[in-house]
Amino acid sequence: LQVDLRVEDSLAARLPAADAILMNPPFASWSALSPEQRDRMKQVLGHRLEGRGDLSMAFIWRALEVLRPGGALGVLFPASLLTLQAAEAWRSEVLAQADMRLIASLGDYGLFVHAMVQVAAAVLAKPLPDQSRAATTLALVTSNTNEATGNALRNLRKRPADARTEAGDNASWRLFDMSAERDRKST
Repeated sequence: LQVDLRVEDSLAARLPAADAILMNPPFASWSALSPEQRDRMKQVLGHRLEGRGDLSMAFIWRALEVLRPGGALGVLFPASLLTLQAAEAWRSEVLAQADMRLIASLGDYGLFVHAMVQVAAAVLAKPLPDQSRAATTLALVTSNTNEATGNALRNLRKRPADARTEAGDNASWRLFDMSAERDRKST
């Protein structure tokens, strides 16, 4: 294992190629960005930005650019990007580049005490050139009840690979498979 730590602006500097990336990029709405940040975001996203997106979109795109085939990206991001019209082209391009293995809408703010927005999470896998695309995406939705997200994540870790739809305590969370092909077409 080789570790190479650097402190750089990953939107300005070229990131090294990676097999695995875990990230919690900054969440910043368009209205909160400086003119320089907006320009950088436009440069990074190009045609993938339609309207007023979130800065995290640029960081996620940069990570996908350097993710090697066969690699995986785990990321937290604002849940609003799942439906935001300004992120529609970006979502389509993300799904064209990688298979979404897990998508989660995390309703419990208890894990993210200082978060001002609802948090989502995704695990994306960049397929190898001759690899077929994933047929399903595992989806997790948690409620805003105390400890719903923590309980759901604990159950997810213990879940057998061949398990099907699950519901949590008092229906505070739900875990299910979605058709990935349908999702790639509907974004």
